[in-house]
Amino acid sequence: MKFYFDRKNEVNLSHVDEIKNVRPYAQLENYYKKRQAEFVVSKDYNANGIYLIETSKQTHQWTNGPFDSAFSLINNIPYITRVGIQTGVLRLVILSIVEGDSFFKHNWDGFRALTDQVKGARFPKFSVLVVSGNVKVQEEYAKWCKDNNEQPYIEFIGGCEGPYATEVHQDWQDRIANSKARDQHDPYMFSSLNRAHRPHRTEHLFAIARLGLLNKGLVSGGIHFKQHGVSSPKYIETSPDTWRKFLLHNYPRTVDVDNLRELNPANDINLSIYENAILSIVTETFFEETGLFITEKTWKPISVGSPQMVLAQRGLATYINEKFGINIILPGLDQRYDTARDPTERFLLFHESLEAWCKMPFVLKHKLSVIWDEQLMRNQQILKDTDFKEVLVKDIIRSTNDYFLLDNNS
Repeated sequence: MKFYFDRKNEVNLSHVDEIKNVRPYAQLENYYKKRQAEFVVSKDYNANGIYLIETSKQTHQWTNGPFDSAFSLINNIPYITRVGIQTGVLRLVILSIVEGDSFFKHNWDGFRALTDQVKGARFPKFSVLVVSGNVKVQEEYAKWCKDNNEQPYIEFIGGCEGPYATEVHQDWQDRIANSKARDQHDPYMFSSLNRAHRPHRTEHLFAIARLGLLNKGLVSGGIHFKQHGVSSPKYIETSPDTWRKFLLHNYPRTVDVDNLRELNPANDINLSIYENAILSIVTETFFEETGLFITEKTWKPISVGSPQMVLAQRGLATYINEKFGINIILPGLDQRYDTARDPTERFLLFHESLEAWCKMPFVLKHKLSVIWDEQLMRNQQILKDTDFKEVLVKDIIRSTNDYFLLDNNS
C-alpha cells in the first residue's frame, strides 16, 4: 500500500504548526514504514493509496472547536489531495492516538463537527479513517449515528501504541518478577503506585487504608492532595469525617518517585517494586469514562512478568487478550470486575478481590504464584514480540483495502 507524502522529509500538512510539531518525518517513517507500507513522495496519485496525517491534539482542537489554538484539519488539506480523495484514488488516514481523547468535550460534539467537515469537503463515504487511542471508538460512533439518525460516514478504529519502556525486555530476558517476589523472605502482598491526580485513585487510596491493607503493600499516593484536595467519594458510602481522616492521616506516601516534575514515570520501570511485591495493582488513567484507553501502566507489569489487577474502564483485560493474545486473567484470582458495566459495581468488586487476596494464606498465594509462571512468561514473550506500530499499520491497510474494494464495486 502506497503512503503518499507531499514533500521529501516532511510530514503532510507541515504548513500547520499543530501538525508539523507532532514528530519529525524521519521518526514517523521509522514508526510506520513497515513491510506492507511503501512511503512515496509524489502528488501524482497514479495508484490507490493513503494520505497520512498525524495529530497529537485533542479532538475538539483539530475539528475546529471554539477554543484557543483550534483548527480544522480537514480544511487544511491541499487542493490536489482533496481531489484525489474526492475521486476515490486516495484515502485520508488521521492518526489521533491521544490518551483520553474524546469526541465529546467542553460541550463540543466532535463527531458532528468532523462529519459536517468531511461532507462539506465532498469526500466520499468512508474515505476518511480516524485511528483513535480509544479502542472502542467505533462503538461510540455507531451509537452516535443511531442517536442522531445519521448514516455512518466515517470509519474509526482503535490504535494502541504499546509500552514506552521497552528497554526492560533486554534486561529481563528469560526472567520474571513473579518468581523473585514470591521467594522474598517477607514480600509485600501487592504494590499500588498512584501518581497523577484522578478521583478513582483517591477513592482507591481510601479503600486500601480503610481495609487496613497499607502495611501489606508498597503504596504511593496522595502527593496531589495539596493541589487538588481529596474530592468526594462516588463508589464508597462513608461520612465526610471518615473520608478525610483515612486520606489525610495516611497520605501522602511515596515508595518509588519523590519528585514527579523531574522524572517522567511513564518512561521508567522501577524493577525493585515488582521484585518485592507479589501482585501489581494498576490504577489506569481512566475508569468511569466511556471508551477504553490503555496506557503504559498496564504494559509495565506484563513486560517484567508481574501478575496484576487493573482498576480501569470495563473490558481492558478482555480486549488485550482478544487483540494481542495477552491474558492477564489469572486462575485463583477473582477478576470478574473487568466485565462489570456499572462503575460502582466494578470498583467494589475490585476491592473485594484485593481484600480476599491479602487475606489468603501465604502458602496458597505462593502456590498460585508458581502456577502463574507459565502464563506470565507467555504474556511477556508476546509483548516482547509484538510490534504495536506494525499491528496498527496492518489494521489501517486492511481497512483501506476493504474501502477501495467497496469503492471499485459500487
